[in-house]
Amino acid sequence: MQDFLDFSRYKELTSKAEVSQDEIDDLANEINKSWWEENKENLKR
Repeated sequence: MQDFLDFSRYKELTSKAEVSQDEIDDLANEINKSWWEENKENLKR
């Protein structure tokens, strides 16, 4: 459910943005990498 809400919020925020999909994808990858670095030890347990 949270994934759906996050995606809906993402669509709302980016609907009028003047950025390319590549820029959005790069930002998403950066966020995911950061999240993984912060949480990987917790997930390995």
